[in-house]
Amino acid sequence: LPFHRVEQFKNLATELNFFCREELLVRQTENHTFFRGMLLFGRNKMNTSDGEMSIKNKEGNYTEEFNRLLNDYYL
Repeated sequence: LPFHRVEQFKNLATELNFFCREELLVRQTENHTFFRGMLLFGRNKMNTSDGEMSIKNKEGNYTEEFNRLLNDYYL
């Protein structure tokens, strides 16, 4: 989702009895603000996992987290 819609979407999901299980906020680099939110919802309330990810590091290379997340896609 676009980052500016994350809270709105979480509120809507709560109204429909879905609970956010995982939230990952994404930014281009550590110097940028977040521009995407990745959310996983379920019907059961559970402990949530929150995280942040940068696509590129200070040297301009893809981060390990980004490579791991999209590894299967690029194979």
